Amino acid sequence: MAINIPKTPEELCEYEWKGNPVVIAGYGRESTHKGYLSWILTSGLNPIASDLLKALIDREDIKSTNCFYEQRIASHKIDLLIEIECSSGQYNKLKLPIELKADSGPSGDTQFPDMTKHISAQNDYLPGRVFCLGSSSVQDHEYGGFTAVTVEEIYRKWLPYYEKGPNYFKDWLAALSLELARKSLAQQLYNQTKQSENKFYDYGYRSYKHLMYYIYSNFREYLKQNGSINKWLIYDGGYNAVMNHSTPIDGWGNIESLKNVNWFFEFNDDDFCLKLHQGSNDPSAVTKWVGNCIEQMNKVDPNNMLKTVFKKGGSYKSLWPKIAAWKVSFENFKIVHNRITEIMNLFGQNGVLGEISKA
Repeated sequence: MAINIPKTPEELCEYEWKGNPVVIAGYGRESTHKGYLSWILTSGLNPIASDLLKALIDREDIKSTNCFYEQRIASHKIDLLIEIECSSGQYNKLKLPIELKADSGPSGDTQFPDMTKHISAQNDYLPGRVFCLGSSSVQDHEYGGFTAVTVEEIYRKWLPYYEKGPNYFKDWLAALSLELARKSLAQQLYNQTKQSENKFYDYGYRSYKHLMYYIYSNFREYLKQNGSINKWLIYDGGYNAVMNHSTPIDGWGNIESLKNVNWFFEFNDDDFCLKLHQGSNDPSAVTKWVGNCIEQMNKVDPNNMLKTVFKKGGSYKSLWPKIAAWKVSFENFKIVHNRITEIMNLFGQNGVLGEISKA
C-alpha cells in the first residue's frame, strides 16, 4: 500500500490522529529520528539499508552498513555515524556522519566548523550530511562542510523502497509524508486557524512558530516573484520565528551619531517590528535617540499605523531592543506586501528614521 500525502487540512488532521508511532514518539524530537534511523540504516536490522544509502548518497559500491548514534567527532557528538563496507575504491571501509535537525539550527557556532575540520583531516570519512526533517529545512543556517538534505529529497529517494521495507521504515517514511503536508498546507491552516477554534497542534505543528516558518518560506518566495531584490533570512528567534533583511545593504539603517548601532525591520511571528542592533557603550545616547525616534514617528502617523511602541524613557541596554511593532496577517500575501512597503516607506530609510539617523 503506497503512502498518500494528505491533500487537505482535514485529511492531515485525520492522519495525525490515526497514531503514527513516529508522531506519537515526537516527530519534532531529534532523539526519535535517531532511534528510527539507526535501525533503518543498519544492514543487520534492515535488509534494504544498503539500497537506501546508495540512493541517498548516489554510490553503488556499498555492501553493508552499521549505523551508530552519539559518536564523538572532535569535541562534539554526531547524531548518527554510519560505518560502510564498500566493494571498491581506495578505502573499503568508510564513515558517513549525519546530524539531525528538526526545528532547530546548529548547537552553537563551533559545532559544524569543528566537525568539518576533523572530518577533512581523515581519509576514511565521507562529507557529512544534515537531515533537515522539520522547519530547519526553510531556515537559513551555516552547516560548514556538511550538506543539508531536506525531507523532500529523502522522501523522493526512499519512496521507491517503501513496499520492500520493514514496518518501522514504513512508519518513518509515512511520518515524513505528514511533514510534507504540513509544509504545503501551512497557508490554508494559517487562514483556517484564524477563523475557527481549530488549533495548529491538531495538525501536527509542534508550535505556532513552526507553522510561521513555513508561512515565511512561502511569503519569501512570493516577494521574490513580485520583484523584491532584498534577501530575507529565516531563523529561530528563541521565542518566535524570525524573518529579516540579511545585510545592512538590504535595509539595515546606520545612525551617524551612534557608533555600533543599526535599526532594521523584521517579522516576529505575526508582528512586523522595528528593532535596533545595539552595541553602543553609551546606553543613555541610545535611549535619547530612541525617544526622539518614537516622538517623530507618532507625529507622522496619519493612518494610525503604529500599534505597539516602547514608551519614551528607560535605558536601552539589551542587544536587540524593539522600538515598534505592527500586527500583520498573512492570510493575503499581497496585502502584507503592500502594508510592509507602506510602513518602510513612511518610517524607513527614506522616511522618519532616515532623517533622524542623519542628524
